Amino acid sequence: ILVGARTLLYINGVAFGRVFGFQWTSSTGQKMVYGLDSSSPYEAVPTQAKAGGTVNVYRTANDGGAQGAQLTTQFKDLVRQRYFTAALVDRVTGEVLFEANRCVLLNESWNAPVRSFVTGSLSFECLEWQNSVPSAPT
Repeated sequence: ILVGARTLLYINGVAFGRVFGFQWTSSTGQKMVYGLDSSSPYEAVPTQAKAGGTVNVYRTANDGGAQGAQLTTQFKDLVRQRYFTAALVDRVTGEVLFEANRCVLLNESWNAPVRSFVTGSLSFECLEWQNSVPSAPT
């Protein structure tokens, strides 16, 4: 059983240490095709595959939020936003559990409760991804 505490998230190849949660989804885009008088599908056809995720982070003083982590640009430069990469790695085995390339930030949400930490939620989608990339032999 793998526990989340032994994972580390890398953004653009750099450890992103403020993360307290990471969720990801990937969809093959398969769609079931049904006939007119059938309750069972006849076949599965490919449509649009996609993947993305949400990173839950703590906000620290002067960290710049999503812009400081280079996940997106300032508002005035949004049309020139660049892609980023994300990789969730098992610190013990070196296995890459999820790797996403050519990602774009879709939205960021922040919460500043009076008696707790400022936290954020950063959601993204990517053009390329893969799950469970074994570590290189040593």
